[in-house]
Amino acid sequence: MSKRGIIAGNFLLQAASVALMLAEPGPALLYVACVMFGLGVGNTTSLPSVIVQEEFPREAFGRVVSTIIAVNQFAYSVGPGILGWLHDAFGSYQVALAGCLALQLAAVAIVLLGARMPPRRA
Repeated sequence: MSKRGIIAGNFLLQAASVALMLAEPGPALLYVACVMFGLGVGNTTSLPSVIVQEEFPREAFGRVVSTIIAVNQFAYSVGPGILGWLHDAFGSYQVALAGCLALQLAAVAIVLLGARMPPRRA
């Protein structure tokens, strides 16, 4: 299977869960959406290295993966504050969740359409 397809599918799972949250379902479906999102987030810790391994030279692996981890940690630390600020500014989580959905769909596009590096030398 395509590694990019698997990763894009993971992001689509997260996007579907955010879309379900935006629909303001009852408590049972909200729990389902949270579980769906959690399954996707668990994979985002291991899947980026799969793309790096396939598309970057071996000697760049550590540098590229550590950069990805640093960017992710920054996003994990400021993301909740931004979502809280959007909630306070707009009075609900609708705008915040719509922004999250847009970012998830952008991630799908980046993974599927992203530029591929030339093949690694043997």
